Amino acid sequence: MILTAAGKQDGAALDRPRVKTLAGLLQELRRIAPVWEDLVRYRVIETTVKGGTIVFEQHATRSPAVREMAGFLNAVWQDGGVTAVEEVYVTSHLVAEGPKVFRPSAAECEALENVDPRVSVSEYAQPFPTMAVELPGAYRARQAVPMLDTRTGREDQAFPVAVILRHEPGLPALFTSVLWSGGLSVVRALHHFGGLATIADILHAGEPPPGGSMPVSEREQWLTDRIACVAVNAMLLLTQYGHQRLGRDSESYAARLERHLKLAQKRRGDTTRPARELRLLPVVYGFAQTVTLCDRQGALPAGDGTGVGSWTVAPHWRRGHFRMQPVGPGRTERRLTFIRPVLVHREKLRGTEARTSATYLSDPEDARAGRQEERRRQAAADSALEIAAAQKRLEDHP
Repeated sequence: MILTAAGKQDGAALDRPRVKTLAGLLQELRRIAPVWEDLVRYRVIETTVKGGTIVFEQHATRSPAVREMAGFLNAVWQDGGVTAVEEVYVTSHLVAEGPKVFRPSAAECEALENVDPRVSVSEYAQPFPTMAVELPGAYRARQAVPMLDTRTGREDQAFPVAVILRHEPGLPALFTSVLWSGGLSVVRALHHFGGLATIADILHAGEPPPGGSMPVSEREQWLTDRIACVAVNAMLLLTQYGHQRLGRDSESYAARLERHLKLAQKRRGDTTRPARELRLLPVVYGFAQTVTLCDRQGALPAGDGTGVGSWTVAPHWRRGHFRMQPVGPGRTERRLTFIRPVLVHREKLRGTEARTSATYLSDPEDARAGRQEERRRQAAADSALEIAAAQKRLEDHP
């Protein structure tokens, strides 16, 4: 769920607005920005490790502003389930620290889907403790699924908008919050308490939401984990290849806010509002160098006439991965290494690269599972294309 200002003193129903962009979410969050900021400033929600799991503790009495929203927090704790608490934790840090955003292209998202982050949470790193990955329109339209509208109670088409990632130094967990346009936000705490060795293992396991959370279909959970994988890989690439600030969405508005802030400081006036508005403007980051996210392999040489190697294969992805490579004297050091995915026979592909999903698997049982997964993904891609076509027809003939 997306938690906003509709949480009342009596713990009434929490608002879950429909948003189609990250800017739309930030506009909703701006309405009670002081509360989000106080949640972080006074450490109202603290995360600790107890009994082999992540535990959240509430300290609402630490902040006057938060005490006024006691019903809001009580509703979160009592009715929203564990994931709602995790969402408040992630969202509050996004607002308090200022939104830092990475915007990959649709082609980059397709490539990052086919990379396995084979690193542990302790080896994982991202440029800032809290970052957001905003998905491009061309990519998210292909991920549309039927989803219950949290306001009307009717089923409608929804698509993923963005992913918020929170990686607190010293805490052995990575939090991912995938925001959907229908008002749902699926949050996961990625950690190794379940015995899984890497982030890729955790995402592939497809752990269902904990008890008390809103119901999520198998399809929604599968898409959510895949999109979270895109965001995790993006953070690893920004860490490995370096990141640079590209600017704000509205540099002219930011410059005007900076002038107002300096004037208020000079006159010793109230600087809270212009400082907050300036901080809430998204700052966009990108790669500090040119990064090739995937390789392409064309037709292979003909066979030797015996029938061995003389066949051709359909266009597909050969998956890449991140790993910690032993390096240095005695190979005692470890360095993050990116093995790029390979798109095989791109020249034979009709349509988008999202329609290729097969991988090379050596074990026969794994191969059968891979073919089943390929058919499932192909059907999902076809369904998304049909939905997009239907939406286009409705727009052309309302």
